Amino acid sequence: METLCINVADSSIQIQTERAQELWASLSSAFAKRYLPRLKNTSECRPDAVIYWFNKDVKFKVLTHDLLPHGLPSLFIVEGKYPSAYSNESPFFFLLQVIAYVLGKKGYVMLTDSITIERGGKALLFLGYPHSGKSSISAVAFSRGFKVYATENTVIKVTSPLKIVNGTSMLVYDPAIRNLYGVKITPDGVTKHGYEYLDLEARGVNQLGELDVDKVFVIHSGFTCKGFSASPITGRKIRKTLWYFSTSLLKGVDYYEPQPLGNLITEDVARTLQIFLEIVEKDYHDKVFEVFGSVPEIFENTVLNSHSTI
Repeated sequence: METLCINVADSSIQIQTERAQELWASLSSAFAKRYLPRLKNTSECRPDAVIYWFNKDVKFKVLTHDLLPHGLPSLFIVEGKYPSAYSNESPFFFLLQVIAYVLGKKGYVMLTDSITIERGGKALLFLGYPHSGKSSISAVAFSRGFKVYATENTVIKVTSPLKIVNGTSMLVYDPAIRNLYGVKITPDGVTKHGYEYLDLEARGVNQLGELDVDKVFVIHSGFTCKGFSASPITGRKIRKTLWYFSTSLLKGVDYYEPQPLGNLITEDVARTLQIFLEIVEKDYHDKVFEVFGSVPEIFENTVLNSHSTI
């Protein structure tokens, strides 16, 4: 077997498989970059998890796994073909779940359904359920000269202040925003279903670094929404809201066939999550908001902050 070592932040996953370079080509494809944070292919590996991947012409399946505490590599054994767009997507989301787990062991959280926009050297973190306007506001921000650092899943270093350290780099958006919002962007490609995308990593516009999180917005928007309104999220609702976005990947809420792994919140990971929620509640008690309305007006009142008190 050959060895592939992938690194995210301070976490590493070693994959033992028959054709490591073929697998790496798949993991660095345009489709993979829509969901996986930016990966590094490293020659030296001190793994937090080891995956034995038997490349067989069968449906993808996790045969067994053993979660070990911090300092010891957890074990996963899987079989099935390497991932590919549309025809064999499950392995992408399996790896995403494992990445979220090993990050949690090392003091990081990965927020799903999240985007990050830089403003003034700090990060504005937008959270939102599917089809809530995140991609549209990212595309608007990009077209206005702002840097977009994460487009779907965001890696946060759990420290005070919270720091954005990694995230997905493929921005997929509905071309309808051209006419609706006057957005002028030249896409890098078009998906099978007609969405346009920008490869921000290939463009070199969101180089890896650390950005302090300034504010957090839970966005509720859509093409037919109008106006703007905002309300602070306080008390227990802060923990409840952030718990959902920080644990969805770990608990297998992001579905893949035949079924996601069960709860990967081990003692190490739970400790990281607890510290994360404590920091949010203590340091961001007046910096977490729900925002409602049209994408342009939300953009004006959050990213531009031109006539808003939030």
